[in-house]
Amino acid sequence: MSDSNEVVDFFEIESSANAARASLLPEKSKARYERTYTYFKEWCNSKNVKTINETVLLAYFNDRASNLTSPTSLWSEYSMLKLTLCANENLDISKFKQVISFLKRKNDGYIPKKANIFTKEEITRFLCDAPDHAFLLMKVAMVLGVAGACRTDELYHLNYEDVEIKPDVGIVKILQSKNKIPRSFVVTGCSETVNWLKILEKYIKLRPSNTKESKFFLRYGNGKCVPQVVGKHTLSAIPMKIAKFLNLNHCKDYTGHSFRRTSATLLANSGSDVLSLKRHGG
Repeated sequence: MSDSNEVVDFFEIESSANAARASLLPEKSKARYERTYTYFKEWCNSKNVKTINETVLLAYFNDRASNLTSPTSLWSEYSMLKLTLCANENLDISKFKQVISFLKRKNDGYIPKKANIFTKEEITRFLCDAPDHAFLLMKVAMVLGVAGACRTDELYHLNYEDVEIKPDVGIVKILQSKNKIPRSFVVTGCSETVNWLKILEKYIKLRPSNTKESKFFLRYGNGKCVPQVVGKHTLSAIPMKIAKFLNLNHCKDYTGHSFRRTSATLLANSGSDVLSLKRHGG
């Protein structure tokens, strides 16, 4: 009888452990982690590798260095393998010092490409000069992106109920953030030149009253909103389109991260300290 209980307990523990291992991977990018692990295992099989050790990892990353476009891609793959190998093989590759040294050497002299930022004058020029009938959606994306240091993903997941308009201020709640910590920010008139809150209010008033969509950003054109959600890729392309309107150089370098970098830069230029910057961007 006791042996039977021990067998039951073993399977219960094993099942619970497997569930815990599955939860180690971030839900949002779980598929990417699993693809990276599968690719590594296929590479091991092609090399007839039976035991994974530091020599194997060093050879693997040496091969991958010739295929991946940047050193940051190598580090990203290392990070994903570190977690998946720990979960699936109970192997801690963070102890492999030669692998880490190799990745550091590959990073020597590499300057990561960063999204371009908008100046305060460029923001004002776009918000003032761009005609609303064609650019109101982009104006609202810029207002929220810069005011709240928002990522594209945060703008995409923003719901209509997360934006509250009061007589002299708009309160915006970011409930789905990268670090899973909610934050909020306000939108005001901002300056004498252009009233950011009025831009936000105008777009909200055009929202179809019969829409069942919960997302805040609905498609806009010719002065009207339609009950169709704006996609993530469309939102991420908005900074580039704004740069084209302003006739800025290197328009393709204005990416979905430009609003967030612009917001942080403007705040830093105003004299804010590092702690204020961290709080501002969540």
